[in-house]
Amino acid sequence: MPIQLVLTIAAVAGLLTAGLYLSVMGGPVFLLFQYLTQLPLFLVGLGLGFAPALASSSVALAVALIADATLGLVFLIGYVGPTLLVVQRALLNRPGKGDALEWYPSGRLLAEASVYVLVILLVGVIWFSGHDGGLAGVIERSMSQVLSLLGTDAAQRTAEILREYLFVVPGIMGVSWVTMIVVNAALAQWLLTRSGRNLRPSPTFTEVRLPIWLSYLLGVSILLAFLGEGVLAFAGGSMMMILMTPHFFQGTGVVHQWACRSASSGLILVAFYLLIVFLQWPILFVVGLGVADQWANFRRHPAA
Repeated sequence: MPIQLVLTIAAVAGLLTAGLYLSVMGGPVFLLFQYLTQLPLFLVGLGLGFAPALASSSVALAVALIADATLGLVFLIGYVGPTLLVVQRALLNRPGKGDALEWYPSGRLLAEASVYVLVILLVGVIWFSGHDGGLAGVIERSMSQVLSLLGTDAAQRTAEILREYLFVVPGIMGVSWVTMIVVNAALAQWLLTRSGRNLRPSPTFTEVRLPIWLSYLLGVSILLAFLGEGVLAFAGGSMMMILMTPHFFQGTGVVHQWACRSASSGLILVAFYLLIVFLQWPILFVVGLGVADQWANFRRHPAA
């Protein structure tokens, strides 16, 4: 493809990315558009390469910085950073058996994206450590202001209940962040594959195998959450929720492979996702299945 065309596509994708990101300034109704902010960057990166993705990111970042310096910083850390990380890793390959190429494992991609989010969380904990109560205190005060609209008594009772679970706030943000990265990357890869413009083969759920060190990190976070106190318990709880996310995807991979061995695989998977959506507690079972799969290798036998 001519370099001029590549640069034009990269520039247009950068402007589209900036538009999606800044659309939230129009009100909460545009929040869904912001969730797809990384999609154009992933389309360029996974379809044209890392350098065009870097060019697109630069254009989008410049627009975001012009609109608002703070929004630009959030955009750099929250959107550009993980996108470029995933694109750079996803395009790594080496010679495999025969003439085939061995591509960077999808499980490692997921693990490294999750660790990126984890590191930003820990930086935030350190950054706010000088404030009264640290990051947990900042969150508690912000929630108290919102809850005060319910009335003094209701706000006090609710605040007392929530105080023990403040780690859930950054935890949910981290889970959403990791999920956003996965959804945008997977959607971009699917669109590129449909049009025959993908640079690497599309991985499947059954191929997701996390590195074993990620389960150790999850174990440490659980210990901090339940045995630690103060900042350690707060950070541990948030870390636990974030690290459960990639293990959920690995557990889902196990379910997909088991389902593929049945003639009613479609029905099984529909029932599985309905249980996840409506009951939610099966999420913990799937996470546990993902952790166990790292040690027991439930997928050692390929699907029929």
